Amino acid sequence: MLRAVTPLFAAAFLCAATARAQCDAGTPIHEIGTLQETFPADLGTEVPTDGLIRLRYLERPPEPATVCLRRRDRDGCVEGRASIIGDEVVWQALAPLEALTDYVATFSDTVGGSNLIRFRTGTGLSSTPPRFGGLTSATLAGAPEDLCDPGAVDVTVRFERAQRASAFGDVGWPDTDIEYVLYITRGAGVSGPRVLERARVQGSGFAGDRSAQRTVRVPGAYTSGPLCLTMLAVDPSGRDDGNRVERCVNPSLGNYFAGCSTSPAPRRGRAGWLLALSTLLVARRRFSRRGRV
Repeated sequence: MLRAVTPLFAAAFLCAATARAQCDAGTPIHEIGTLQETFPADLGTEVPTDGLIRLRYLERPPEPATVCLRRRDRDGCVEGRASIIGDEVVWQALAPLEALTDYVATFSDTVGGSNLIRFRTGTGLSSTPPRFGGLTSATLAGAPEDLCDPGAVDVTVRFERAQRASAFGDVGWPDTDIEYVLYITRGAGVSGPRVLERARVQGSGFAGDRSAQRTVRVPGAYTSGPLCLTMLAVDPSGRDDGNRVERCVNPSLGNYFAGCSTSPAPRRGRAGWLLALSTLLVARRRFSRRGRV
């Protein structure tokens, strides 16, 4: 009996080891302190004159991190102060910036060296947070064959882009200056949500089209039962409208066993076929032994 099952265990071990190696090889390695995002974005427009710059790093900012903001047509840094809040360096001008003016912010750190962002201010301060209604829907988009996370599913969320008040009524924020933060929980009303994605949504090309959608990968640890998602729209000053609209799905109703494959493509790899063949041989041996009894 031990000899009969040995090929099965060997095939399963080979499949798991090969898949694990692929997962490890495909995981990008970034140095702690690597710059991830800037707010405003480079070439941002309609930036509030609050004079706030946020630099987000991987896990924690390197020290020291220096920031110098100046008008594009002038020398000399605008007076301000910087502080570290979580994974961000937050720089705040001591006085509002000039309206409808081009600025250049240069900053440097021990990991990435020197960088810069360029932006143009809008007509005034960001007096109110973005106007955002939250998610309008969340639907299952499929269960991919994911070797690194077999229980993962894809979920598509839809929403209306954030708006801001102006003299002409509500208008859309520039895409590059609003961050949409998607959170996930294990059920409606569950506290302590986990950040699933941070994204800046690109326009569709139609000025009047306010709708947007994102398809995101939900880890298998969350797909054994109902899960809920909520989204915030955050402006360059780090403010959101505080909505907590939740949209829920139940991936467990649509999960399926995709088998083991050593290739990220939908086709089964050699190890997968070896596992299936070994299982068939074991079953055949058992059947033949029962026939001889």
